[in-house]
Amino acid sequence: MRNLVEISDVVVENFSVGVMKRLGLDYEKCRTLRPDIIFIALPGFGSDGLEAGYAAYGLTQEAMSGLSGITGYPGEIPIDTGVFYGDPTGGLFGATAVMTALWHRSITGEGQRIDLSQREAFASILPELVFDYTMNDRVQESIGNRHPQFAPHGVYPCLGDDAWLAIAVKSDKQFRSLCEAIEHPTLANDLRYSSGSNRLQNQDELDRIIGEWTRQQDQHEAMRLLQSQRIPAGAVLTNQQLLEDQHFEARGFFEEVTHPDVGTYRDIGMPWKLSDTPVHARLPAPGLGEHNDNVLGEILGLTADELCSLEERDVIGNVPLNTRE
Repeated sequence: MRNLVEISDVVVENFSVGVMKRLGLDYEKCRTLRPDIIFIALPGFGSDGLEAGYAAYGLTQEAMSGLSGITGYPGEIPIDTGVFYGDPTGGLFGATAVMTALWHRSITGEGQRIDLSQREAFASILPELVFDYTMNDRVQESIGNRHPQFAPHGVYPCLGDDAWLAIAVKSDKQFRSLCEAIEHPTLANDLRYSSGSNRLQNQDELDRIIGEWTRQQDQHEAMRLLQSQRIPAGAVLTNQQLLEDQHFEARGFFEEVTHPDVGTYRDIGMPWKLSDTPVHARLPAPGLGEHNDNVLGEILGLTADELCSLEERDVIGNVPLNTRE
């Protein structure tokens, strides 16, 4: 590992605080191996502070970032997203931080250590929580699918088994268009719904009226109808529906990837499209130890005998240790 550090630009680690030092690979040691190294640590709660040694998983990150506290329905327990956004958020912020440090090094020749708290990265994408308290002295609570300022704003049942439509109306103009679309044009002139503040006060009845209409509609047809009137609406899709989505198909979002272990399957493509240099999946996800020969042999320069010795000592390999007979 030390030999790899000597020829590397960046060291990335997300162990608990103290692990890299016990391994003899903390930042100070890596600097002796390569003085201009970029070293990024991504512990759950940062490398110092009262909670530096805390264990972190996606659920705990959501809870301690403030997200769980506003996720769910009024009067019910907090709900996790089921996706655990803390992990990818930390990765995205980490990539940006590394690029910043590399840019600094290209100008000054200096490396540096990056201490990235995944909890802080998560909290930074929830600025409304902070500003609502610092500027309004207000503690946010769970409000389900509703919005604190706009109505109607929710998810409504449609024809079929577990089919739903999300509708978000921001302005009086959009609300008038919605009333026309659901064949209740007089609602727009009803004093209970004639302004945004009035709609907020009468959401239960308004949601009931909209739900009566959506229950008779196919979710996609209703979405297209409302969107044709410039009303923000979207079908709530399952993972199967995502893979079958015609818009994604037209844009070529999903790509076919062939993996030696699982065969050919559709995978998520890049969400950006470059006009001159199209980006596609070059390789499938790597298998365990798949690139040992390339990294340790071709890049680091270990001989075949040295690689065999590492395999015999179970330092490297392509079969998990706990599955070997």
